[in-house]
Order: sequence, then structure tokens, then C-alpha cells
Amino acid sequence: MIFKTQITERELKLNKPVYPFFLLAFVMVIGVVGYSILWQDTPATLLDAFYMTFITIATIGYREVYPLTDAGKIFTMIIAVIGIGSLFYILGSLMENLVIVNVFNNRGKKKMKQKLEKIADHIIVVGHGNVGRLTIVQLLKNEQKVVCIDTDFQPKIIDDTNPNCFYIEGDATDEAVLELAGIKRADGLIITAADPAVSIFVALTAREVNPNIFIVARSSSDKNISKLQKAGANRTVNPYNAGGQRMANMVLNKNVIDFLETNLGSNIPNLAMETIDLSDNSPIFNRSLHDLDFRNATGVTVLAVLREGDAILNPKPHFKLVRGDKLLVFGTLESIKKLSDLNSNLLFN
Repeated sequence: MIFKTQITERELKLNKPVYPFFLLAFVMVIGVVGYSILWQDTPATLLDAFYMTFITIATIGYREVYPLTDAGKIFTMIIAVIGIGSLFYILGSLMENLVIVNVFNNRGKKKMKQKLEKIADHIIVVGHGNVGRLTIVQLLKNEQKVVCIDTDFQPKIIDDTNPNCFYIEGDATDEAVLELAGIKRADGLIITAADPAVSIFVALTAREVNPNIFIVARSSSDKNISKLQKAGANRTVNPYNAGGQRMANMVLNKNVIDFLETNLGSNIPNLAMETIDLSDNSPIFNRSLHDLDFRNATGVTVLAVLREGDAILNPKPHFKLVRGDKLLVFGTLESIKKLSDLNSNLLFN
């Protein structure tokens, strides 16, 4: 389901029965005038003529206020056909509008808004183009909750069956839209918009709302990288460069690519590389990698230690971890989860 921040009458397809309303009013006037003429030899009043017109159009079915001639009966049938048709069209349009507004707007928006208010530790993806859709697919395969923002979705290519994916139709440069997507509770923001101006503005707005969020932005040109970084993007990705590099590696490093495709790709989600942020109360600080023995305890291999922006590749066994370190590890999803549980379980004594 798409949560629309702004719903127009065109999007709701609300009917405006203007012409039937004026036609009904015109028929009422003609009916009053007609019955007044037909009953000119009787003591009928304008109220009698209006009453006769009303009960005819409303299909109440009372008998005539005063007897009608053949011409009066024909006139009544004409009033009934045109008036009843106009009245039913107006009532039908009003009922249809009522259903649309209450069911598809208020009820649906309220239910989805409640879900969005509870979502946390998710990834926000701005843009639902080719790059955005592929990004969402990979995130969902890794069981990550996703909120996608775009100004115009195509319902035919949206997967409503996945409970971990939400869609918000709105302007991501609007702070209110980002807050609706849970920017303050999100783990990261991925900007896949093709327009560099949009990407820069979204990064600026997101960084202002949540100074600690990790932002990855698409940059189709190298000249925009510095601008995106100044706007708040932690990382920038050029999809064309990445695609070219990958195709070249497929030829130059066939065996390596085959291994990565099989084990780290989308075919068999068995192995993974992940960064582990150690919590402040982690029990492994000030201990060497040899003492911790991650490989035997959890099954992961430590590829690098990230410390103060520097990467220490293939750290030695005597290397000690300190507060603020991050671990780049390689292993199965189960083994990586075991290592993540260090924040709450003292696996090492």
C-alpha cells in the first residue's frame, strides 16, 4: 500500500455531480411551473405544485394532489424520468465519494501511519527507479525493514505482499515527509535519485533532522561527489562505475567473482561480510584477538578493525580491541549473529 502525503481529487477520482444538480434544480422549477399551469382552474398553490414535483421525483408514490388530465400525466412521466435519473446520479456520486474518502483515504492512511510510527532500525530509500528497486530487493533479502519515498509510484511494480516494506508518496526534500518515514529512528538513508540537486537537498535535510544517520547517495558524475559529501553523505556510489568495474572483474577475476556470486550474492544467502559496531558495555574490550578466538567461539573471521576512520587490515593475534572499534567480519549469517550477541551476552570469560 502507498501512503500518500497529499491526495488530490484527481487521485481520489472524486465525482462532482454539478450538471446533474443543475438539471435537477431545473426540473424542479419546470415541475412547479407546469403543475401550476395544469391546475390553474383549481385552488392549487405553489406549495401544492412543488409538493407534487417533489413526490414524483422522490418516487414516494402518493396520489395526485389534484386530478391530472392526459397532458398532466405525460408531463408527470417526463418529470419523473429526468428528475429521478438526476437524483439517483447525484446520490450515487455522493455515496461513491464517501466510500473513497473514508475507506481509501482516512482509514488506510491512519492504519499505515500507525505502522510507520512504530518502525525503527530500518533503511530509508529515496527513489523508486531502477536503482532504487534493486536496492530494495537486496535489503529485503537481508531481512531489513525498508521505507521507500518517491513522488510518483507505479502500483503495478510495487510489492505489497512484503510486510517489511512501506511506500510513501511524497517529496523527500520535505522534512515532514522524512519524519513520517522515521528518519530519527532509521539506521540508514540511501538516496537513489538521478537528479543530483534532489540528492543534495535530501542529504542536507536528512542530516539536519538526524545528525547521526548514515547516508549513502547515488552520484552519476564524479563532480557531484564533493557536493554530496558536503551536504552530509557518508558514502557516494556511481552505479555506472560500479557496473563497469564489476563486468571487468568478471573477466579478470573469474574464480573470485564466481565465489562471491555463489556465497555473497542473491543466489545462496549463506555467507556475508558485515560491520559490527561494538557497544560501550561490550565484554571484549582490552582483550586480544588471540584471547577472544572469534573463529572458534562464533565462526567468523575478522578481516579488519575500523578505528577512528582507519582500517587495520588482517590484524595480528596480539591486537587488542578498544572502545569505539568496529569489526569487519566474514562468515555465515548465523555466526555473525552470534558475534552481535556479544552486546548482551557474555560469551567470553
